[in-house]
Amino acid sequence: MRVAVLGATGRLGRVVVDRALAEGHEVVALARRPRADQVRHERYTEHQADVMDLDSLSVLDGVDAVVFLVGRPGRSTTVVRSTGMSNVVKAAAGYGIKRVIAVSPSAVHIGRDATLVRKAALRFFWHKLNRNPFLDLERMEDELGLSDLDWTVVRTARLTGRPASGAFDAVPGSVRGPERPVALADLAGYVVGHLDDGALHRAVVTLTGKR
Repeated sequence: MRVAVLGATGRLGRVVVDRALAEGHEVVALARRPRADQVRHERYTEHQADVMDLDSLSVLDGVDAVVFLVGRPGRSTTVVRSTGMSNVVKAAAGYGIKRVIAVSPSAVHIGRDATLVRKAALRFFWHKLNRNPFLDLERMEDELGLSDLDWTVVRTARLTGRPASGAFDAVPGSVRGPERPVALADLAGYVVGHLDDGALHRAVVTLTGKR
């Protein structure tokens, strides 16, 4: 497949790019800032693009799938994920792209499908600290949900730098109860391994480490 990775120079993006190349995919990497350590591979091209600028997403023309890993560190006010996803949805419609996978933190479910009592308590304390970033993430997921794309949202809790082990569970929807860390390499492997998995179209999956 010809796969576009948005946020390709970030911590997760680099691992996803390497995994996709290792599995034989052609990678179109998009980032606001190019990598200092340029990837040299015959199936890799890198473009400077900003998801906040719809015109710059013209490089998506001709790709088969999009992996959305866009984010901004910290708790500052931002709409980069939600507006960025809105632009990706528009670009996908224009270029005939159907498959989009986005990665999101598992805590997003606090404001979505927790019980009423748990939602009231956790939403107050968690969103008091992270109000805008998590609202932005919720809206990002909404942009996908309202589209007619074959999307998948992969949620995870804390990520580690350990090697891939396969020691994780993929749970449909949200996880009830404590979640365990997942290796960054395992998350990347799951995303790349399900690029063309029709069973996960229009689905949310949460990855959590095995006990």
